Amino acid sequence: MTVDFSNWAAAVGAQVDGDAVGIAGFRLEPGNWRAALSGLHDLGHVRLELLAGVDRESHDEVYAVLTDGLGTQVMVCTTAPPEGLASIVPIFPGAQWHEQEAHEMVGIVFRDDQGHEVSNEPLLLRPDHPRFPLRRAAEKASESS
Repeated sequence: MTVDFSNWAAAVGAQVDGDAVGIAGFRLEPGNWRAALSGLHDLGHVRLELLAGVDRESHDEVYAVLTDGLGTQVMVCTTAPPEGLASIVPIFPGAQWHEQEAHEMVGIVFRDDQGHEVSNEPLLLRPDHPRFPLRRAAEKASESS
């Protein structure tokens, strides 16, 4: 079954970003992040499969993969501005773990409804571990030591 995302995409300003192995992909403006994921949730994509941050050469990106009850997946991507993205925990409570991991590993900032940075307690790393180990700068630092 093919899902028509055209009305949703028009409502949130999403641009088609390819079809990766049967997953419809869309790129969003950062300001539309939460509204876009809320809209997909309303369309039945209620399972958050993945939320991850990626350090690109010139910017950071955040990806989310959602699945509906029939197994149809959709991937959305946006640039993560330094000031942060709106947290999607109000829509997907399980996103809290993913958001904390994206912050701990890459340094992505997520903000609550009041604009405050969400809790970024360590999940996986020891307190004395270098910050943001999946950033390109961390990789270069480890190569030079």
